Amino acid sequence: MAEKWIRIDSIEWIKTDVAQNYSIGISIINGRKVCIVKTGEELHAVQNSCPHAGGNLSHGWMEENMLICPIHRHKYNLLTGRGAEQQGDCLKTYELKQTDEGVFIKFTRSFLNPFNWFK
Repeated sequence: MAEKWIRIDSIEWIKTDVAQNYSIGISIINGRKVCIVKTGEELHAVQNSCPHAGGNLSHGWMEENMLICPIHRHKYNLLTGRGAEQQGDCLKTYELKQTDEGVFIKFTRSFLNPFNWFK
Protein backbone atom coordinates (compact mmCIF):
# COMPACT_ATOMS: atom_id res chain seq x y z
CA MET A 1 0.00 0.00 0.00
CA ALA A 2 1.16 3.49 -0.79
CA GLU A 3 0.75 6.19 1.84
CA LYS A 4 0.71 9.90 1.24
CA TRP A 5 0.43 12.74 3.76
CA ILE A 6 -1.29 15.81 2.30
CA ARG A 7 -1.59 19.19 3.95
CA ILE A 8 -5.15 20.38 4.56
CA ASP A 9 -5.15 23.92 3.19
CA SER A 10 -8.60 24.96 4.39
CA ILE A 11 -11.62 23.71 6.28
CA GLU A 12 -15.06 25.22 5.72
CA TRP A 13 -16.72 24.98 9.13
CA ILE A 14 -20.45 24.38 8.63
CA LYS A 15 -21.75 23.75 12.13
CA THR A 16 -20.50 24.61 15.62
CA ASP A 17 -22.19 23.51 18.82
CA VAL A 18 -20.59 25.37 21.71
CA ALA A 19 -22.66 23.55 24.36
CA GLN A 20 -21.48 20.12 23.17
CA ASN A 21 -18.00 21.39 22.22
CA TYR A 22 -17.78 20.28 18.60
CA SER A 23 -17.52 21.71 15.09
CA ILE A 24 -18.17 19.95 11.78
CA GLY A 25 -16.75 21.07 8.48
CA ILE A 26 -15.68 19.97 5.04
CA SER A 27 -12.39 20.08 3.18
CA ILE A 28 -11.74 19.18 -0.44
CA ILE A 29 -8.39 17.45 -0.76
CA ASN A 30 -7.19 16.32 -4.19
CA GLY A 31 -10.80 16.40 -5.37
CA ARG A 32 -12.01 14.25 -2.48
CA LYS A 33 -14.59 15.66 -0.03
CA VAL A 34 -13.63 14.89 3.56
CA CYS A 35 -15.75 15.59 6.64
CA ILE A 36 -13.64 17.14 9.42
CA VAL A 37 -14.91 17.03 13.01
CA LYS A 38 -13.33 18.91 15.90
CA THR A 39 -14.25 17.59 19.35
CA GLY A 40 -12.59 19.60 22.08
CA GLU A 41 -9.00 19.93 20.85
CA GLU A 42 -9.04 16.74 18.73
CA LEU A 43 -9.53 16.64 14.96
CA HIS A 44 -11.06 13.66 13.15
CA ALA A 45 -11.58 13.00 9.45
CA VAL A 46 -14.05 10.67 7.73
CA GLN A 47 -15.54 10.30 4.26
CA ASN A 48 -18.16 12.98 3.65
CA SER A 49 -20.73 10.76 1.93
CA CYS A 50 -22.93 8.57 4.13
CA PRO A 51 -22.63 4.93 2.96
CA HIS A 52 -26.33 4.38 3.65
CA ALA A 53 -27.98 7.08 1.53
CA GLY A 54 -25.23 9.40 0.32
CA GLY A 55 -26.03 12.26 2.70
CA ASN A 56 -23.42 14.95 3.36
CA LEU A 57 -22.07 14.05 6.79
CA SER A 58 -20.59 17.55 7.07
CA HIS A 59 -24.21 18.74 7.44
CA GLY A 60 -24.91 16.28 10.26
CA TRP A 61 -24.36 16.58 14.00
CA MET A 62 -22.71 14.80 16.91
CA GLU A 63 -24.21 12.79 19.76
CA GLU A 64 -21.50 11.67 22.18
CA ASN A 65 -18.82 10.18 19.88
CA MET A 66 -21.27 9.37 17.07
CA LEU A 67 -21.55 11.39 13.84
CA ILE A 68 -25.19 11.51 12.70
CA CYS A 69 -26.20 11.62 9.03
CA PRO A 70 -28.77 14.37 8.38
CA ILE A 71 -30.87 12.25 5.97
CA HIS A 72 -31.90 9.09 7.84
CA ARG A 73 -30.04 9.70 11.11
CA HIS A 74 -27.67 6.79 10.71
CA LYS A 75 -24.96 6.95 13.38
CA TYR A 76 -21.23 6.36 12.93
CA ASN A 77 -18.48 6.08 15.53
CA LEU A 78 -16.08 8.93 14.87
CA LEU A 79 -13.02 6.96 16.01
CA THR A 80 -13.63 3.61 14.29
CA GLY A 81 -16.05 4.52 11.49
CA ARG A 82 -18.38 1.69 12.51
CA GLY A 83 -22.10 2.17 12.12
CA ALA A 84 -24.36 1.88 15.14
CA GLU A 85 -25.46 -1.59 16.17
CA GLN A 86 -27.65 -3.30 13.55
CA GLN A 87 -26.75 -0.80 10.78
CA GLY A 88 -24.21 -3.05 9.09
CA ASP A 89 -22.17 -0.29 7.46
CA CYS A 90 -19.10 1.80 8.21
CA LEU A 91 -17.24 4.96 7.21
CA LYS A 92 -13.76 5.39 5.85
CA THR A 93 -11.69 7.15 8.52
CA TYR A 94 -8.48 9.06 7.86
CA GLU A 95 -5.50 9.58 10.12
CA LEU A 96 -4.60 13.20 10.86
CA LYS A 97 -1.48 14.76 12.32
CA GLN A 98 -0.84 18.32 13.43
CA THR A 99 2.61 19.88 13.08
CA ASP A 100 4.02 23.40 13.11
CA GLU A 101 3.41 23.45 9.32
CA GLY A 102 -0.32 22.66 9.64
CA VAL A 103 -2.75 19.74 9.66
CA PHE A 104 -2.02 16.75 7.42
CA ILE A 105 -4.25 13.88 6.34
CA LYS A 106 -2.98 10.43 5.35
CA PHE A 107 -4.44 8.87 2.25
CA THR A 108 -3.67 5.18 1.78
CA ARG A 109 -3.98 3.64 -1.63
CA SER A 110 -4.28 -0.10 -1.99
CA PHE A 111 -3.29 -1.45 -5.36
CA LEU A 112 -5.38 -4.55 -4.58
CA ASN A 113 -8.55 -2.45 -4.63
CA PRO A 114 -10.09 -2.82 -8.11
CA PHE A 115 -11.36 0.78 -8.00
CA ASN A 116 -7.71 1.92 -8.14
CA TRP A 117 -6.92 -0.12 -11.25
CA PHE A 118 -8.42 2.44 -13.59
CA LYS A 119 -6.93 5.61 -12.07
